[in-house]
Amino acid sequence: MPKSALNKVALAKYNTVVYNREIKDYCDDFFFSAMHAWYMTKTWGMAFSGGWAEQPYEYLEAITAIEGAHNEVENEEMEKSKKQNSSKQMLD
Repeated sequence: MPKSALNKVALAKYNTVVYNREIKDYCDDFFFSAMHAWYMTKTWGMAFSGGWAEQPYEYLEAITAIEGAHNEVENEEMEKSKKQNSSKQMLD
């Protein structure tokens, strides 16, 4: 996999803030292509005929990396929501 924004997705773990002016440093053309491939796969299924084994390696690596980051962010948001809800219930 090319060194690109996909390799920097791990920064999300460390609560790194990326400002608008810095996006170009993290999100290159490969990143946006990978995001598009991930979105299309989630919406319509595999881009190429056949099953997982028939998909190009780079395609699978890209959508897997983005899916992992997406799941991680969703899990963090769920944990925050659970903590907020339990705090509210304690106050009630």
